[in-house]
Amino acid sequence: MNTKIIDDDIVKVYKYENGKKTDELLATLMWGDEVRVIDTTEKYYILDWAREVWKEQQNGKRKPIWEICKASIPVKTKFRSDRILKVRFVDVGQGDSTIIETPKKRIIIIDGGLNEALTQYVRAAWAYILRDNSIKADAAIITHGDEDHLLGLIQMLNKCRFKQDGSPTKEPMVKVERIFHNGLIKRKGLENDDPALFGDTKVIDQKRYILDLIDDPNELSDDKLPDKFILWKKILKYQ
Repeated sequence: MNTKIIDDDIVKVYKYENGKKTDELLATLMWGDEVRVIDTTEKYYILDWAREVWKEQQNGKRKPIWEICKASIPVKTKFRSDRILKVRFVDVGQGDSTIIETPKKRIIIIDGGLNEALTQYVRAAWAYILRDNSIKADAAIITHGDEDHLLGLIQMLNKCRFKQDGSPTKEPMVKVERIFHNGLIKRKGLENDDPALFGDTKVIDQKRYILDLIDDPNELSDDKLPDKFILWKKILKYQ
């Protein structure tokens, strides 16, 4: 299998079945995306492809599985020899989540939104990794601890990778090496205009300064934390 890097602005990927290209569009790739070429014909590069699909079970319920198939892109597609810096902005409903991938394949995730949009994007973008392994991110950054920045990350880090047949594993979907935040953690049961919302403060020259910067949420007991930070503490134990 030969990994290649796209050097065209946009390349459409179609399913390849029974020795020919079908009309089923699998994805639209951008400059710098990677593909895994397994064969070449007169008209197409044939790709190894994986995607998440939902399959109905005998009990009537549906579950996601990995579909492994062949795909095709035009043989005129241009490739480059070196990786590029990629920055992805993911629409997570309220604001954006940002994923930075360096030429050395280091991954940094910034904020997570309020829902599972980030999880769904990661499953689609890195399906070829997730079918066999967890995704390894070097860092996750939380710009601040409001729910619309934190909850999407919590949901993603709480997911486990599943096997090709849909059966669960004990491996996390995304494994994060380091987590950075601004040190401000809201206390439970306090209004946003309460001076004690982020802990001890001090007034100097008529300006109020926060004194309690928390490196690790585990430093605070659960009775002082909102529910989302209690869940955050539990996830941190497995990262």
